[in-house]
Amino acid sequence: MRNHTPHVAELVALALIASLPVLSPLARAQNPSGDTPPKAPAPSKVNKPAPAAPAALVPFPAPLITEILYAVPTGADGDANADGIRQVSGDEFIEIVNPHNKPIDLRGWTITDKRGSEKSKSGAPRSGAVRFTFPPCMLKPGQTAVVFNGYGCTWGEDVGDEKRAPAKASAKFGGAIVFTIKNLYERSSLSNSADWVLLSDPQARPVHLIRWGNVDGKVEGVLLEEAAPSAMNGSIQRAGLTGPLEPHRDSDSLRFSPGLFDNPLADGYRRPAPVRAPTLAPNGKPPADAPSKDAPAIEPSPTPDPP
Repeated sequence: MRNHTPHVAELVALALIASLPVLSPLARAQNPSGDTPPKAPAPSKVNKPAPAAPAALVPFPAPLITEILYAVPTGADGDANADGIRQVSGDEFIEIVNPHNKPIDLRGWTITDKRGSEKSKSGAPRSGAVRFTFPPCMLKPGQTAVVFNGYGCTWGEDVGDEKRAPAKASAKFGGAIVFTIKNLYERSSLSNSADWVLLSDPQARPVHLIRWGNVDGKVEGVLLEEAAPSAMNGSIQRAGLTGPLEPHRDSDSLRFSPGLFDNPLADGYRRPAPVRAPTLAPNGKPPADAPSKDAPAIEPSPTPDPP
């Protein structure tokens, strides 16, 4: 019997067969032809969109109330409008912000307290009421507007009123649009103990209400109603664009910060605090009976006359 010597071609074929991968039964079932499956395409790099601003607490085009000073601190610490004089009523303020990514028109929006939201028996506004209706004014995304009570206050810059908006934003109040109610009576003020601030749209529909204390009454149909904590030594403010209301806190130990709301739609950082002027007497010196900066007592807002 003759020994068979394999030819070179046979050896090459055997080597190729040996180099083929051995498929498992599962692999053979999934790929009966034995062909090598094509490689999956590498995932393409897609630029992730920038994080969207948090959803606003009120629908477009409504502004949002972000700070209220209803209990003005004593002494120079209460000089919220920085005119050098602390006014127990005049330095009260309400701050609102545009929480949307588009401009809004404030024309016809109205701010009232409880008495300003009601009518007397004759149908006229009740005495002692706080009420302000905005004139035509465009508020940019993230921009704030501040409405001061204004009783007895003076202004070192142009501020608006119900007839017109100021010519430009206030550098002193962080780029806010500043208004004054120009209240003529000290008793036209927010109550320290129990009251509310209501923001209504140009059709007089209630949109945002913040109440504090044991205030009676109810506003039907309001879209957003919040209870504010007690704040007898400064303002109440919102913790961020969608955060809760809390007593004012600031790294500079200020008791309020009109126009300086920290909004990611605006600057994304805390703006510098406004300069506070000391309380001075007519002779240019601090009055002898001026309350101490550290005095804990708060002078209550006057109680309005009954209707």
